[in-house]
Amino acid sequence: MISVLIRNEKQYNIIKNYELDCIYTDNLILALKYDLYYETPRVYTKLDNLPNKLLINDTGLLKIHHKEIVTNYSFNVANRKTIELLMKYQVKKITLSVEMTLDELAFLDCQKYPLEVILYGKIMVMLLKSHPLIKDNDYKLVNGNQKFEMRLDEDKHVKIYHFEPINLIDKVVSYQKLGIKYFRVDFLNESEEEIKNIMDRLVKNKI
Repeated sequence: MISVLIRNEKQYNIIKNYELDCIYTDNLILALKYDLYYETPRVYTKLDNLPNKLLINDTGLLKIHHKEIVTNYSFNVANRKTIELLMKYQVKKITLSVEMTLDELAFLDCQKYPLEVILYGKIMVMLLKSHPLIKDNDYKLVNGNQKFEMRLDEDKHVKIYHFEPINLIDKVVSYQKLGIKYFRVDFLNESEEEIKNIMDRLVKNKI
């Protein structure tokens, strides 16, 4: 089963007709409008009017009583004890650390738990509380040929994403053999054609 993380309504309109397990977004207005999972901010002072479905980034939100909670890769889940601890909070799914290898996954009894693997996406590598020069989402941090996307969240914190996306789509069968049932792709600023190509590849692989 596949899930998708989107950033805007244009992306939502591209992926909404695919057969999906769920849709995540870091846009609260979009989450409320279409009843999507809301990815909570990494830094916050208050969280008002939260949807019932959350993709959370820290342990403090585990105690908020919502209908459905998915833990994000920021939890850095890489062992069975962490998985079992999170399962006590009745989370719907647990997103594994993006650093986990297939060999490491073989020791987790993956078929026993609702584990989600990110197959594609640019991972956030840094978070700045503020930056005096960044006012919108058109900035990039350039290091030689490497271009790191920079985005503002709803509280004007600056999120910096890796210049190169994870791309593990070709390894889907190997993950499925280990018992993984849930997979995810994160879209940041891909074109409509790029999004459709990725989604069609997933459909072709019968995820």
